Amino acid sequence: MTTINIESPTGGSHVVGSDAAVHVRLRDGMSAEAADTRLRLTHEGTTREVTVGMAVVAETLARLGEPCLSKDLLHSVVANSGDAGLQAVAVFQVALRRLEMAGLLEHVVVLDGRVVARLGTDGGLPVQLTKAPSKGLKLARLAVLRVLDDGWVRAEGGRSHLVVHVHRDHVPALMDGFADDRDQLDACLADLLWSASLLDERDAEEAPESRMWSPAELWMHRQFHDGRGVAAYGGTYPLEDVEPEPFDTFDGELGEEIPLPPVDLHVRGLSEMSLAEAIEQRRSVREFSAERAPTLAMLSELLFRTMRARGVRSGEKGLDVVDRPYPSGGAIHEINTYVVVTRCDELAPGLWRYQARKHALARVEASDDVVATIAADAGRVAGGEPAPVTVLLTARFSRIMWKYQTVAYPLALKHVGVVTQNMYLVASAMGLGVCALGGGSGGLFNEATKIDPLIEGQVGALVVGIPGDEEQRS
Repeated sequence: MTTINIESPTGGSHVVGSDAAVHVRLRDGMSAEAADTRLRLTHEGTTREVTVGMAVVAETLARLGEPCLSKDLLHSVVANSGDAGLQAVAVFQVALRRLEMAGLLEHVVVLDGRVVARLGTDGGLPVQLTKAPSKGLKLARLAVLRVLDDGWVRAEGGRSHLVVHVHRDHVPALMDGFADDRDQLDACLADLLWSASLLDERDAEEAPESRMWSPAELWMHRQFHDGRGVAAYGGTYPLEDVEPEPFDTFDGELGEEIPLPPVDLHVRGLSEMSLAEAIEQRRSVREFSAERAPTLAMLSELLFRTMRARGVRSGEKGLDVVDRPYPSGGAIHEINTYVVVTRCDELAPGLWRYQARKHALARVEASDDVVATIAADAGRVAGGEPAPVTVLLTARFSRIMWKYQTVAYPLALKHVGVVTQNMYLVASAMGLGVCALGGGSGGLFNEATKIDPLIEGQVGALVVGIPGDEEQRS
């Protein structure tokens, strides 16, 4: 076969050839052997057996450790099954379909005896090949591409659990899109990408329900909420070989520590509004009194009732498990609390860290300018001036990610939601005003504390103060 290197408009090159074809094989890294009427599959040290019913079918399917054409496998079954040919064909088709529906097969493009692209899944969902339409196609806007260390590019998106790996030599074809009169190689690549919902019709207008998504948001949504489509999901302990981080670890520099006034919840409960009343009166308050500021006792009570550590003990595999006023996945409680004080009676302005075990505040040694910028930024997000107090919620990622895989980050965000509601309800009961922030410049926290953002980062924030006379509520 003659091959031609064609320069791509993107500056790369891709190989065009007419002998490309889509083959089928077991998923990458999986091997197979026949065991009488069963197929024994081994992948990453784990072995499972699949009953197929006929030895000739098991022996044929065992060839799937290498790429095969489906028609060649079928011919092999017929040639080796004697008088039971019709039965063997039916058994073979059912067995092949079972492997496909369990996500154990890949469809691969073979060119000159070499695999140049493959369609598969990380989890256990079906891997089905769909023929691409014979019209101009382009890479979908919602596709997410990642360069791997082994010379491959991984293409995926939030519209499908399927993933396409393309060898780097053929990535320019992926970037350029596919014409109506595509050659055999491009036709094979297009089929794989179309099956994974990674191509759009070149001239089609994007639908509103697609246009509203960003690639990152849609990809994260599928990753986080479709555990069957990913390789590892949940409490897998991916960092079990690393010493787990203790609860309430801080990597920055702390100054003076102030014990907070004690809180008597029993006395509070005698005169406080009911939970139903607190829920009904919950509001977001964006304007705060210029004359009155929260007191240290108020801030103490808000933090005590929402974020204190009621107890810490060593849990499974040596990871600290924590008892706090709100629920947390695995009782890990990776959320830490910082307060940026602009105006608070009996507490100096600055950045303070809540010491959850001690019920105390420790001053964080940080640039006054950066701290002022954090307060101003939070005020702008809330629609006004810097609030008397800004509460920053951060996550110690290594604590939650030590145990959980794929779901660790969304768990942290869910925990922020729980904390936010608790703070709203406690603030309502106390007569404080609070407003959760939908965004902000989280990188300012790391600039102020000098903490590596891979270790700890801001995942939520609220502004707190005494409600003004004409406060805006929602």
